[in-house]
Amino acid sequence: NQKWCADGHIYIEASIKNTTEINKIIVNIEIKDGWHLNEISNENDKTMPIGIEIESPTDLRIDNVNSPEPVSEKLGFQELPVNTYSGSIQLEIDIGADQLKRVNPLDRVIKLRLKLQACNDEKCLAVESVPLCLFVGLK
Repeated sequence: NQKWCADGHIYIEASIKNTTEINKIIVNIEIKDGWHLNEISNENDKTMPIGIEIESPTDLRIDNVNSPEPVSEKLGFQELPVNTYSGSIQLEIDIGADQLKRVNPLDRVIKLRLKLQACNDEKCLAVESVPLCLFVGLK
C-alpha cells in the first residue's frame, strides 16, 4: 500500500512480512528535504512523532514498534526543541506470531491508520490521519 500525504511532502509505503516465527508490518516513510515529522500527543498525552493504530481486525494488537531514534532540534518558530524524523525512516510494527489468524480469511485485510504532523522550519501542517490497507497473503 502506498500513500502521499502532507501536501505531497511525505510518501508512505507499507507491507506485511509474515513467517512462521514473526509477523511485522513494515512502514517506510520518505520525507522530502526541508521537511520533518513533528512529535504529536496521543490520547494518553504521551508525545510521539508518529501515531499508529490498527482499525481492523479490532482484536489485532500491536506488541511493539521498532523505530529509529528521533532527533531533537530547535525550529525557527518554536522556543523549545522537539523530537523529529527527517529523510527516510522505517517502522517495524510487531503484531505477534499468532495474530494473523485473526484476520478474516475472506477479505484478508488489515486496516491501519498513521497519525503524523509534517513541518518545515516555518510552519506545521495540521495533524493528518493516513489510512492504509494491507493485504495478508496465504502461507
